[in-house]
Amino acid sequence: MTSVVRILLGSAFFFAGVGTVYAQAAVRQAEAATSSFLVNTGHLGLYPAESLGSTVFLQMSPIEVRGFTFTPECSSAFLIAPLLVIAGGMLAFYRRVSVYRLVGAALAAGIVLYAANQLRLVMIAQFVKHWGVADGYPLSHRVLGSILVLGALLVAYMSFFVLACRRRRPVHLEE
Repeated sequence: MTSVVRILLGSAFFFAGVGTVYAQAAVRQAEAATSSFLVNTGHLGLYPAESLGSTVFLQMSPIEVRGFTFTPECSSAFLIAPLLVIAGGMLAFYRRVSVYRLVGAALAAGIVLYAANQLRLVMIAQFVKHWGVADGYPLSHRVLGSILVLGALLVAYMSFFVLACRRRRPVHLEE
């Protein structure tokens, strides 16, 4: 692939990362819609949910509804954007990495980060449903949710670099 194409593709990734931060409100709305869809599958043991903007309204009991808002600090947009910027820089300036491998690694890492953030909301909802807002929310949101997302961040970024930078080793056949 020519260096001009690599620079253009790298620039596209860079601006996608910057655009993700700029359009984080739309990302938060997509996260809320995904969360309500996951809850409404019926497999999570939660009552039905609806999303409105960046807020997911979960029916915690037959008479109680709680709203969980994806704030900018809790959005996966700020986890995925640096990944896209790094991938763009690697595409544009690091010739030793395969374009296909790098794009696949960035996609896989982005999916891991998005899924971890979805799992975090479901975990918060489960904790609030079973232990109430006073006990369940602080533990699940501040402690366990942060640990979950930091762990996913570590796994996603390390996987990204391993998948993107790993070279195929030649196979030596013994005679």
